[in-house]
Amino acid sequence: MFDWYQRYLVDTGRSATLWVLIGFVITYTTTRWITRRIRARTARQTGQDGSAVKDVYIGGVHIHHQVWGILLVLTVGLLEFRFRPASPGLEILAALFGAGAALALDEFALWLHLEDVYWSEEGKKSIDAVMIAAVFGLVLLTGTSPIGIETDIVDGMIELRVTDDGPGVSPAVEFTLFEPYVTTGETTGPTPSTGLGLAISRQLARQMGGDLTHSRRNGLTCFTLSAPQAPLDPSEDQGSSSTTVQSEGSAARSQDPSVVIRSTSSASATAG
Repeated sequence: MFDWYQRYLVDTGRSATLWVLIGFVITYTTTRWITRRIRARTARQTGQDGSAVKDVYIGGVHIHHQVWGILLVLTVGLLEFRFRPASPGLEILAALFGAGAALALDEFALWLHLEDVYWSEEGKKSIDAVMIAAVFGLVLLTGTSPIGIETDIVDGMIELRVTDDGPGVSPAVEFTLFEPYVTTGETTGPTPSTGLGLAISRQLARQMGGDLTHSRRNGLTCFTLSAPQAPLDPSEDQGSSSTTVQSEGSAARSQDPSVVIRSTSSASATAG
């Protein structure tokens, strides 16, 4: 079980997102349960002084739970920026961040209306905000995206592939996509054009020994940028460069008149 967690969550950088969601869901459900208990007790007019589950007042002011959420999120952010903890410290901070986000977003309507509308029709906006945040967290956890980016090394070339699940390139310009100012030939409305961006990008890629291409893969639009792979051990290049510099320096010194004069003088003195 731990190996699976390490391989699919920690090594892929998703463990923190998972614990954000865990802290978020647990805190939100607990908070809603507590607020409903308090509201039910208030409706029965049984009081709340003797109960551990009750509203918090400081100096006679009701402290909404969004305050604790904001403070928790700020504290976690500062700790993360300062210490940058590894696992499991990262997961602990992530769970606390999720808890703080849940406390704050549960009263999102209070942010918006600047009044306590928790149990009114406007208060449903808090539920909407929580649902959106939860979906966004799930998207981050699963890595789902309309745009995919892949890298690979093929025959000594580094390839960067960007795929998109949109409608793709118009068939009218598919085979002339990298030519400057190619249009679709439409006569009504603004005429779409490829401009110069793709043409210049391909030209620069080819000048570096690579290429920029377009293709369709499994119904997806794919652009591939390739470039030669750098040497695995650049020390040889540095050594040869250093040798070249030294050789050039020696040549420059040999052409320096003062060096020639000193050499000539020394030679004359020796001869004399």
